[in-house]
Amino acid sequence: MKRRPTRTSPARRAAARPRRMAKIIDSLAVLPFENSGGDPEHEYLSDGIAGSLIDTLATIPKLRVMAQSTVFRYRNRELAPQAIGRELHVRAVLTGRIIQGGGSLRISTELVDVATGSQLWRAQYDRKSGDIFALQDEISTEISGKLQLELTSAQKKRLTRHHTENAEAYQLYLKGLHHWNRWTEESFYKAIEYFQEAAEKDPNYALAYAGVANSYVLLGWNSYLPPKDSFPRAKAEAMTALQLDPRLAEAHTALAAVLWLHDWQWKKAQAEFKRSLDLGPTYPTANHWCAEYVMTMGRHKEALARMRNSQQLDPLSLIINVAVGWAFYYSRQYENAIEQLRRTVELEPNYPVTYWILGLLLRKTAHYEQAIAEGEKAVRFSGGSPLMRAALAQTLGRAGRTNEALQMLDELTKLSREKYVAPYFLAGIHIGLGQDDRAIEYLEKAYAERSHWLIYLHIDPGMDALRYHPRFKDLLRRVGLPDAR
Repeated sequence: MKRRPTRTSPARRAAARPRRMAKIIDSLAVLPFENSGGDPEHEYLSDGIAGSLIDTLATIPKLRVMAQSTVFRYRNRELAPQAIGRELHVRAVLTGRIIQGGGSLRISTELVDVATGSQLWRAQYDRKSGDIFALQDEISTEISGKLQLELTSAQKKRLTRHHTENAEAYQLYLKGLHHWNRWTEESFYKAIEYFQEAAEKDPNYALAYAGVANSYVLLGWNSYLPPKDSFPRAKAEAMTALQLDPRLAEAHTALAAVLWLHDWQWKKAQAEFKRSLDLGPTYPTANHWCAEYVMTMGRHKEALARMRNSQQLDPLSLIINVAVGWAFYYSRQYENAIEQLRRTVELEPNYPVTYWILGLLLRKTAHYEQAIAEGEKAVRFSGGSPLMRAALAQTLGRAGRTNEALQMLDELTKLSREKYVAPYFLAGIHIGLGQDDRAIEYLEKAYAERSHWLIYLHIDPGMDALRYHPRFKDLLRRVGLPDAR
């Protein structure tokens, strides 16, 4: 007997089918997850889970994922996800809420189509805190499915790759990353403490060692520590990370930075940057630092192109937006540099680095009063950074306000007996005062301690007054830089 086909109503058939999107989602923003529990001590976890999802989803080919420093600028802003998506020019936005307490973890997530405002997917997860890995795997796998992305088995495997299986070590790492992203001297030291604790919990946790390495790189690069106390330690930690995981982009980036900034091994540094970008092409830090490396090699056109690429990956990152202006400054495109930095001020009016470089630009173009005003803002917003104070003193000297410049020089000289003040900073003040021989003496001190600031000598407009000096030319030769601007 022939069985009659079962009839299904159109409504039920529609409900059984997955929702079809008018267009495949090719770009995504993962917004900061809301810490619904209200305990500020759990902020690291809401940030960390969102950040981990960003890193994981960024490995998917043909999916553009906004970088963490860009999306996290929307924290606590009263904007609908659809509006944020339009500002960031992405097709979908993922939001989430986290409640942690009593050993349990609840995460609610929602994926919104920016074009239509419709909900593509929503889910709630209740897990024990120790199940955080399985939870993140589930979310990233479900999102990739909802985005209708066809992944190979290897790509699916990368979505669920863990750098550690120790939940306690992972949470310590997230705490370290939370502090690292604040980009202050104190926060780098705090980050190191948490990264080291994470490595103690899991001695095979390569990413934790890379975190320590990158923290020391920035302590040295920002002149919070002398070169001898920062870069060799960064190199050792990076090498440990690479022994544990030779394919870790973060560790290759840290090693490249040390080879470039401290060891002055240009070709080896370039090879490490290339390896890092091959492994993590969307990793914002590697893209930014590589662009800076190319700039110091005098390849200005390539450097600007790389800076622009970094900016596309992380459009609201303050340091990258400033770095674009920095690259224009060193390529002596002063008007473009000032325009870029003015736009950065609109992004964040209290960021000291922007005003520091604006001061350098305005000094170079002989707008001394404006340069002093910008330099004063840099000093104020940085809390009196030696770098910012020295730059302002150099400008005061150039403007003929000699007594003020000498007073700041005296203050920084006294400060150098208590904490590290890079000799390069003091050299700049003497240039502003027209004391070229004294400036050279401080540059020699910078050479003796292998200061990374010397790799900018051949392109730094602030050093133009010394280019005639035979000792300056000899210094360029010893550092291994071309005698050219």
